[in-house]
Amino acid sequence: MKSQKKFNVTKKEIVGSNAFDWRTVLPHIILFTWISFACLVAGYRLYRGEGYEFGYIVTLIWSIYNLYGLFYAILIGKNRFIESDSEALSIASNRQLSYDAKTFEMYQMSFNGFRVRTHPEQIFVPGESYVFYDDKRRFTINSICLEDHGSYVTFAFNNLTPQSAEELASYYSDQLNAAKQLEFDMEEEVAEMNS
Repeated sequence: MKSQKKFNVTKKEIVGSNAFDWRTVLPHIILFTWISFACLVAGYRLYRGEGYEFGYIVTLIWSIYNLYGLFYAILIGKNRFIESDSEALSIASNRQLSYDAKTFEMYQMSFNGFRVRTHPEQIFVPGESYVFYDDKRRFTINSICLEDHGSYVTFAFNNLTPQSAEELASYYSDQLNAAKQLEFDMEEEVAEMNS
């Protein structure tokens, strides 16, 4: 079943830097600071013998448990290579794309880009534009090379035609739905086995 909904294709900002991800980590830093302050207050009151000791001990244990997770969440955001906004929603794919009379396997795709396995003799230059062709479905994919890792190259979608955008969005949506259905089916099988 193919969706008949129309949508506008908008250009997404390409993120590709090795920097502290403040936008994502700031809430964690605020919580870490607030919980640390609460630990200091609870520790001080426990030391002075003020108030309900059992409550302060529970608060300290709970706070230290949360601080541990927050600390690692902040570390992950520090100097982490941010590849794209869609890392969590990438799908494994097996599409064949053509470029320069050579066939490449698109093995991973997200809502704003894709990765292909490369040939040793093929050199892609980061920042340059490339147009791939899907022979099976007969449409082009305009892209910009983000990184060349030798065995694979990461590309961002760039000024897709409406036909290409609709085809890729439909494929991406179908693959996400299939993955979710597979996960649901596996959960049902595990539940039946445990019954």
